[in-house]
Amino acid sequence: AEFEGEVIYQGEPVTKPRKIDKIASRQTASGRMSTYDITLGLYEKGNSMEDIAALRRLTGATIFSHFLKLYEDGKVDIHLLMEKERLAGLLKHFGDVTASTSLNEIKSRIPFETTYDELRAAKTYFLKEN
Repeated sequence: AEFEGEVIYQGEPVTKPRKIDKIASRQTASGRMSTYDITLGLYEKGNSMEDIAALRRLTGATIFSHFLKLYEDGKVDIHLLMEKERLAGLLKHFGDVTASTSLNEIKSRIPFETTYDELRAAKTYFLKEN
């Protein structure tokens, strides 16, 4: 490559890597695969959530939300997101939780440290199973 008549680069052309979604997406009868199914496919190929986030250039929180949706759709087990004992400990404090109960309200009931991701997963489980 040249700039103002001066050679500035003599190596191979540099190309941007294709986004994994374009590589992983397959046509289905209804069109493109959903973003959730792409995430699931990558997980089924042995990738961790962190790997999937990096491959897809998405945040860990986005991939976590994909797995929550996959759980709601019956495609993965909730224990992929949280250990059984941890989930059971949180659920003891859910009592009258509804879809409109905020995570802050739920967190105020929990007498131990927890994360919002754990609360989101526990609430999703509670609402689906009750």
